[in-house]
Amino acid sequence: MMNEKLQNVIDCLPVIKGLFEGDVYISVIDDEERLQGFILPDGEIPQYEIGDRFDDASGACKEVLRTGVKKHNILPKEMMGMAFEGDLVPIKDGGKTVGCLVCSYATESSQRM
Repeated sequence: MMNEKLQNVIDCLPVIKGLFEGDVYISVIDDEERLQGFILPDGEIPQYEIGDRFDDASGACKEVLRTGVKKHNILPKEMMGMAFEGDLVPIKDGGKTVGCLVCSYATESSQRM
Protein backbone atom coordinates (compact mmCIF):
# COMPACT_ATOMS: atom_id res chain seq x y z
CA MET A 1 0.00 0.00 0.00
CA MET A 2 1.27 3.44 -0.92
CA ASN A 3 2.24 5.93 1.76
CA GLU A 4 -0.55 8.48 2.32
CA LYS A 5 1.84 11.46 2.00
CA LEU A 6 2.98 10.24 -1.42
CA GLN A 7 -0.63 9.85 -2.53
CA ASN A 8 -1.43 13.37 -1.32
CA VAL A 9 1.43 14.78 -3.43
CA ILE A 10 0.34 12.72 -6.46
CA ASP A 11 -3.20 14.07 -6.08
CA CYS A 12 -1.76 17.62 -6.19
CA LEU A 13 0.37 17.16 -9.33
CA PRO A 14 -1.98 19.15 -11.63
CA VAL A 15 -1.87 22.07 -9.17
CA ILE A 16 1.92 21.83 -8.83
CA LYS A 17 2.26 21.81 -12.63
CA GLY A 18 0.22 25.03 -12.72
CA LEU A 19 2.95 26.79 -10.73
CA PHE A 20 5.34 26.52 -13.68
CA GLU A 21 5.39 28.23 -17.05
CA GLY A 22 6.44 26.15 -20.00
CA ASP A 23 7.00 22.43 -20.19
CA VAL A 24 7.70 20.77 -16.86
CA TYR A 25 8.17 17.11 -16.02
CA ILE A 26 7.07 16.21 -12.51
CA SER A 27 7.55 12.82 -10.89
CA VAL A 28 6.87 11.33 -7.47
CA ILE A 29 9.43 8.71 -6.47
CA ASP A 30 9.07 6.43 -3.45
CA ASP A 31 11.82 5.50 -1.01
CA GLU A 32 12.64 2.42 -3.13
CA GLU A 33 13.33 4.70 -6.12
CA ARG A 34 10.19 3.60 -7.97
CA LEU A 35 7.94 5.93 -9.93
CA GLN A 36 4.60 6.34 -8.16
CA GLY A 37 3.11 9.25 -10.08
CA PHE A 38 3.95 11.77 -12.76
CA ILE A 39 2.60 14.54 -14.95
CA LEU A 40 4.12 15.51 -18.28
CA PRO A 41 3.89 18.49 -20.60
CA ASP A 42 0.68 18.52 -22.63
CA GLY A 43 0.88 16.14 -25.58
CA GLU A 44 3.99 14.34 -24.29
CA ILE A 45 3.79 10.54 -24.49
CA PRO A 46 5.08 8.72 -21.37
CA GLN A 47 8.21 6.63 -21.85
CA TYR A 48 7.75 4.89 -18.49
CA GLU A 49 5.06 3.43 -16.24
CA ILE A 50 4.06 3.57 -12.59
CA GLY A 51 6.26 1.14 -10.67
CA ASP A 52 9.26 1.53 -12.99
CA ARG A 53 12.62 2.18 -11.39
CA PHE A 54 13.43 5.89 -11.62
CA ASP A 55 16.32 6.41 -14.03
CA ASP A 56 18.54 8.79 -12.07
CA ALA A 57 21.81 9.08 -13.96
CA SER A 58 23.07 11.85 -11.65
CA GLY A 59 22.33 10.16 -8.32
CA ALA A 60 20.50 13.28 -7.08
CA CYS A 61 17.27 11.46 -6.18
CA LYS A 62 19.16 8.84 -4.21
CA GLU A 63 20.94 11.65 -2.34
CA VAL A 64 17.66 13.43 -1.49
CA LEU A 65 16.11 10.16 -0.29
CA ARG A 66 19.17 9.46 1.86
CA THR A 67 19.67 12.95 3.32
CA GLY A 68 16.14 14.38 3.30
CA VAL A 69 17.52 17.65 1.92
CA LYS A 70 16.22 19.50 -1.17
CA LYS A 71 18.60 19.61 -4.13
CA HIS A 72 18.84 21.66 -7.33
CA ASN A 73 20.23 19.58 -10.16
CA ILE A 74 21.56 20.25 -13.66
CA LEU A 75 21.87 17.43 -16.17
CA PRO A 76 24.06 18.16 -19.19
CA LYS A 77 22.91 17.19 -22.67
CA GLU A 78 25.35 14.26 -22.69
CA MET A 79 23.43 12.46 -19.91
CA MET A 80 19.89 12.50 -21.34
CA GLY A 81 20.24 13.68 -24.94
CA MET A 82 18.86 17.08 -23.86
CA ALA A 83 19.94 19.41 -21.07
CA PHE A 84 17.62 19.43 -18.02
CA GLU A 85 17.50 21.43 -14.82
CA GLY A 86 15.24 21.12 -11.82
CA ASP A 87 14.63 20.61 -8.15
CA LEU A 88 14.25 17.48 -6.07
CA VAL A 89 12.30 17.89 -2.85
CA PRO A 90 12.02 15.27 -0.12
CA ILE A 91 8.55 14.09 0.84
CA LYS A 92 8.45 13.42 4.57
CA ASP A 93 6.07 11.58 6.86
CA GLY A 94 6.67 12.00 10.56
CA GLY A 95 10.24 13.15 9.99
CA LYS A 96 11.09 10.15 7.77
CA THR A 97 11.79 10.71 4.07
CA VAL A 98 9.29 8.52 2.21
CA GLY A 99 9.80 9.86 -1.28
CA CYS A 100 11.02 12.57 -3.57
CA LEU A 101 9.21 15.10 -5.77
CA VAL A 102 11.21 15.74 -8.95
CA CYS A 103 10.35 18.85 -11.00
CA SER A 104 12.48 19.33 -14.10
CA TYR A 105 12.45 21.17 -17.40
CA ALA A 106 14.54 21.18 -20.55
CA THR A 107 16.99 24.07 -20.67
CA GLU A 108 18.30 23.59 -24.17
CA SER A 109 16.12 26.27 -25.78
CA SER A 110 17.04 28.85 -23.13
CA GLN A 111 20.76 28.03 -23.58
CA ARG A 112 20.54 28.75 -27.32
CA MET A 113 19.32 32.28 -26.56
